[in-house]
Formats: sequence, structure tokens, C-alpha cells
Amino acid sequence: MARLAVSLVLAMFVVAAGAGAGSPTAAPIDLGGRVVQLVGAHGSLWVLTCDRRCGGEGRRSVGRVVRIDPRSGRPARSASLPRPGALAVGPRDVYATDFWRNALRRLDPRTLRVTATRRLSLPFRCPPAGDREFFPAHVGAAASGAWVTTARCAVARVGRLLRRVVVVRLPPKAPGDLAVARDAVWIAGGRRVYRIDPRTDRVVARIRIGRVLAYVSARWVALGGGRALAVGSRVRGVASTDEQVLARIDPRTNRVLGVTPLPRGRLAVAFGRGSLWVGRSASGRLQRIDPRTGQVVAEIAAPVGTALAVVGGRVWTAYANGTVRAIG
Repeated sequence: MARLAVSLVLAMFVVAAGAGAGSPTAAPIDLGGRVVQLVGAHGSLWVLTCDRRCGGEGRRSVGRVVRIDPRSGRPARSASLPRPGALAVGPRDVYATDFWRNALRRLDPRTLRVTATRRLSLPFRCPPAGDREFFPAHVGAAASGAWVTTARCAVARVGRLLRRVVVVRLPPKAPGDLAVARDAVWIAGGRRVYRIDPRTDRVVARIRIGRVLAYVSARWVALGGGRALAVGSRVRGVASTDEQVLARIDPRTNRVLGVTPLPRGRLAVAFGRGSLWVGRSASGRLQRIDPRTGQVVAEIAAPVGTALAVVGGRVWTAYANGTVRAIG
């Protein structure tokens, strides 16, 4: 099934020099089901859930897209969505993947109804299966449309009306999470971070973090503070470790400026209001990191959930019981 994104909730706080504390500021919203993804974009909090038949491969799963007004803390709109995969919100449209149908769906941001669907396929055969199935994993949005990654050798650029598709070939199993900007698309691609020029649809940089036998396997990427920020785990030899790090990349030169150790274990991260927020689910501690230097500028006690978004100056977190609430 497409990524059932697990991102940690991190928040924006006004903190006195060096320390601070976070606490819930609103009653939890019980959405039920399982939160797949939180997205803070264009003044709203967008929640993708899986409600029924979510076990196993999820071929017949059913979920919802929910738009929450961060000012009132109440759902403003909700719509059913079969086979929820990954979600992205652009300036004019919302996009959602359908893993088992090899499709990208465009939703109206006001009604959350599906207005168009486009089936994706590879223009070449991908080893080892040798077929052309796309199996979309992650999606990122821009004004001109969406970018969709797959672990099967490629990333696709899909026009806003879902009519034009351009597939850019990448190494097998490379593409992961992605960040879309006007002048570049950044992809966390395991052994490397890839940069694509959206004007030419060409890979213009393949950035390795670390050495050949001691590299960082990047799985998350974002843009902020004048940097491309990649988070991943160290790989020593052929074995992955639980050592997590942040790599800061200069987008002008595509060079790695530095690597910062992060808490061990499975992490989720979020960028918002000029800071990178990092924590481990159920740990109750958040780190606020300056993206320019990689330094931890504050460590904050706060209830950490399983998914995160920053919108409207507030941090929203989702918990395993299907509730969402703001942290202030």
C-alpha cells in the first residue's frame, strides 16, 4: 500500500532562552480510524485517515480527507476516499494517491470531492519484476501540478489537469519522500538525495551523504532556512543502524554543509515557522533545530503523537487512538 505516512508531531513555541514547555491548548478532535498523514498548508490542517479494512495490504481500505480550521479547531469539511495512500496540498488543488489502482487523484479543496483521476504507468520495464506498474508512493504539489514518486525506478511529473505526464528515470528503489519548490524538486532517495530541474525534467544533482561504506540513507526531505534538509539513518557496511542524522545541503552548490546527530530510533520530523522540529513518538520531548546551523536551540517537553503538521502558528499532532489536537 502507498505510504501510510508516519510523521511526528512537532510544534512552534515561543520559548525563553534555552528552554520551554508545551501543553495541549484545545480539546482533542476524535476522528476515529487511523491517521495516515497530516498536512499543514494554505491556512488549513488536512488529515488523511484510514477507517475500514486497513489491515493487510489495504486493497479494499476506505478512509477520509478531513479539512480542519486551525482557528476554531473544528473540522470544516470531510469526504470519503477509497484506498488512502499519500496526500499533498497545492495552491489550487489537493492530490491523493491510489496505490493499488496505480493512480493519482485530484480533489477540489473546497468540497474535497475527486474531480479527476489519472492512471500512472512506467514507460519502461522495471527490474526485477519486469512490468510497467507504477505503484505510487509519495506525492508533492505545486501550482503547475504534482510530482509522484515510486520505488520502481522513477518519479512522475503530472500536470494540474492530470493530462500530461512526464516520467523521470531514477535508480531502482531510490525515490522516497520529496519536497517541491519552484526551481527544484528534491527527493530523498536512499543512498543519495536527488535534485531535479522542473524546467527540463532532468536530474541535475545526485548528492551522497557520507562515505561509500558509511553513508546516510535519506528518507525525508524538506526546504527551509535557505537549506535543503534531509533526515535519515546511518548505514555502516551493509547494515542499517538506529543512528538518525540531519544533513544540511546548500541549494546553490548542492554540497553537504554538515551532518547533525538526532535522537536514536524511529523519528518523524516537521519544518515550520523557520525551525526544524524533531522528536520520537511517545517520548514527550521535542527538539527545535536551527536549519542554518543544525544546532539544537531548544528542547521542549510536549506530548508527541504519531503524525504532525504546523499551520497558523500552531502545531497539531495525531495520536494512535485517532485523535488530533493542537499543542501550544
